[in-house]
Amino acid sequence: MPNSIWNGAAIAESGCAEGDRHYSSGEAVKPRHIARSPTHAVWPWKGVASHDAIHVEGEKNKDDARYYPRPKPAATTTTRAMSHSGAAQRRFPDHAP
Repeated sequence: MPNSIWNGAAIAESGCAEGDRHYSSGEAVKPRHIARSPTHAVWPWKGVASHDAIHVEGEKNKDDARYYPRPKPAATTTTRAMSHSGAAQRRFPDHAP
């Protein structure tokens, strides 16, 4: 499974990519690199997104990670998934950077 890399650290095993967002299951996200944020956004077909910041080596990527605690029925596959933007690279473990 590919890893999502930001600022040189693997922040999650990346399950898939959709557009410029990478999706990882909740279990695949490395909690030491995630900090809760008070930011929320409403997506018409997905529901309310909660945002988190990504922290690595003193650098912060504010509100780049998001998840849907209670997605709308059309988006139930996102219930336990966290996404983050293309700012994180998607890299397969057996490929050099």
